[in-house]
Amino acid sequence: MNRQQKVVLILGISVIVLRVFFPPWVSTFTGKEGATIRIFAGYAYIFTPPPPKNPANNVHIYFRMLIIQCFLVAVITGGIIERLKGKKKE
Repeated sequence: MNRQQKVVLILGISVIVLRVFFPPWVSTFTGKEGATIRIFAGYAYIFTPPPPKNPANNVHIYFRMLIIQCFLVAVITGGIIERLKGKKKE
């Protein structure tokens, strides 16, 4: 692994770590008919969730989006590392 690949790997891992410490949050509310409504609440530090806009809402981590984001960062990082495989150090 050359120097450029190592830098890309470290950056990719750093982005995933930041994604985990600042995950996406979603606010859910159950309506009168029993339908659940989800509203994106933004990104916040994992131990301090964003306050709900309505006291009846429930705020929690949006795990599906978090997993998709981490997967995409890993795929992009792997693709860049593979692309840099043939490059020689100058």
